[in-house]
Amino acid sequence: MMLIRGGLGAAIFAASLFASAEHVVEVETEATRSIRFMYQPTENATASVVLFPGSHGRLRLKAAKGGAPARVRWGEKNVIVASRALFAAQGLAVALFEQSSLDSARGRRYRFSETHAREIGTVVQFLRERHPGAPVWLVGHSRGTLSAANGVL
Repeated sequence: MMLIRGGLGAAIFAASLFASAEHVVEVETEATRSIRFMYQPTENATASVVLFPGSHGRLRLKAAKGGAPARVRWGEKNVIVASRALFAAQGLAVALFEQSSLDSARGRRYRFSETHAREIGTVVQFLRERHPGAPVWLVGHSRGTLSAANGVL
């Protein structure tokens, strides 16, 4: 039997559990657009959280393939990206939002656009369908706070 106390050991243990179950989801939002996000389902989630990384937000997500887990190829050390396992360990379903390369090139203006607000709404709806009754929280870091604010407006 292994006893895990708080701190780094718990974070590493949570991260190892988290990495095995997360996967990339692609959802059509409009006739010619789709969005991608990393999704960590949590059974009996007390809430869901949509995480928005800062900077350009382009995570270069790689879907699971051939037994290899899904992974983030850019920004793994970004505070919001690195903390996703901690949210899941607290019983939250997690969606890590990825900006498309076209949208990240548009910068801050895009994060305030109606199109982006609809994309965020699509992710929120996805989480509500899978976790009925659980609140959905939007959390951003740095430039990601612009997306979180747009999602609630």
